[in-house]
Amino acid sequence: MIRHSHIGSIIVLVSLLCIASSTTVMSQTIDRQVISPAGENYETANGSLVFTMGELTVETFKRDVQLTQGFHQGWAVITSISSAIADPLEVRVYPNPTIGILNIESESEIQIFLYDLSGKLKIKTSQPLGSGQIDLSDFPAGIYVLEVSDKTSRKKVLKIEKVE
Repeated sequence: MIRHSHIGSIIVLVSLLCIASSTTVMSQTIDRQVISPAGENYETANGSLVFTMGELTVETFKRDVQLTQGFHQGWAVITSISSAIADPLEVRVYPNPTIGILNIESESEIQIFLYDLSGKLKIKTSQPLGSGQIDLSDFPAGIYVLEVSDKTSRKKVLKIEKVE
């Protein structure tokens, strides 16, 4: 005979079993990769060495167990990224700091953007081949960001200081 106190426990247990049997468990898999500007993988009969830029030492030893040192594990896929810009934009900007007139010299036609430190665009202009100037006389003293780019998407970003 089942006691009254056990009936409540049995009902709870049966309810939990019904819920558990109707619940679907879902999961996801994530491909593991290391994205790095440089790296290499060397293997010998005694072990392997796999590294990416920024690591000092990574090595794997195999005997009865496997020991991998460093964050780069053996399951990772190395993806190298080459530099997109091989030829930097040559621009001379002077004087910096400036009290007003900022001279800009370039060997190509350039677009000029000047931002304050809050990111607000203050000046947008273009300059043909050679030299030109932008006037900062009416701007308050402070730090500004000068972005210069050409038609081939080469870019140079400079910190400009305007003083009184």
